[in-house]
Amino acid sequence: MRLSRRAWWGLVLAIPILSSVALGLVLGVGLRDLKAAGRRLVYRQAPAATLWQAPEADGDLADFTVTDAGQLLALREGGLWTSKEGTLQPLGAPQGVLHLFPETKGGWVWVAASYHRVLAWEAGAGLRHVLSVRGAVRGVQRRGDRLVVGFEEAALGRGQLMLFRRQAGVWFEPDGLEIAVGMDRWSGFDLSPDGTKLLANLPTGKGVGIWSTEDGRLLASWPGERLARVLCFVDDQRVLFDQGPASKIRDGAYAQAANRVVQAQVEASGALSVIADHFAAVLSSDHGPNHLAFADMEGLVRVIELEGTPRLVSTFSPKGRGIPWQVRFTQQALWVFLKGDTNRIERYGCE
Repeated sequence: MRLSRRAWWGLVLAIPILSSVALGLVLGVGLRDLKAAGRRLVYRQAPAATLWQAPEADGDLADFTVTDAGQLLALREGGLWTSKEGTLQPLGAPQGVLHLFPETKGGWVWVAASYHRVLAWEAGAGLRHVLSVRGAVRGVQRRGDRLVVGFEEAALGRGQLMLFRRQAGVWFEPDGLEIAVGMDRWSGFDLSPDGTKLLANLPTGKGVGIWSTEDGRLLASWPGERLARVLCFVDDQRVLFDQGPASKIRDGAYAQAANRVVQAQVEASGALSVIADHFAAVLSSDHGPNHLAFADMEGLVRVIELEGTPRLVSTFSPKGRGIPWQVRFTQQALWVFLKGDTNRIERYGCE
């Protein structure tokens, strides 16, 4: 039987579709995987510079930051390292360091260490032990003389924010205030620019709240389905956080329309405006003086400008293989740590 021209064209157009379906069945690749790959291709961007790179076996870092002077600080094998001529070299003996929490302003880098210790690093002074808490440290922030340390409790997804005041030098004393919050390895907290408010997950893990650092009183709250991974003060009265469904691990690897970053007013519980949406589970986030960035499990990085009215100004997928595991800001530069066959730290612009 001879086919008509229309039938031939239909067959020609169907071949690549059927081939893609067959290939997906063989390799276990579904429609969501193809869409994710398409998004990475559309938003692919080359870095402005590569600060450091090494094969996976030689470049497994626990955390990193870049100082305002351009010095790389990396955590590896329980110690603090820096890069010289493209090679990592240790800065002293290992001290059981686990995570870095650089200050946006001030030049200090707070370091979470084993045995629930909080250390401080400063150029020229090295590492100093400052204080200890009762659990694994998940965040350290300072505004003026106010210091807040977030640590996990024994119960899964629960944590405490412990408040301190600076006495002299690098000596901090607890002021007697602790606030119970929701917390895990991906979610921390944020301290307002004036140091009077805290943004964190509710102890139930079902929403976020804002607390006073003076008396621990809950000032505002917004319900949610899971722990938020993006928590950021825009100014003393506005905050950004993410919302979305409590997805299974595999579902979290794909973009979902219900995932969104929203803005809220401290004095207007319930009123929200959407800043960005349709992304996968957030792997890391960081904010500088004027921008917030977060990376998701699909391999995309999104940048939100905070000045004026917050808005999404950039979405990109780092060129080459690797997952954007950690993002860090220095001034107007964004640094991305990519993990893959070759681990590397790359610099991108904020726009």
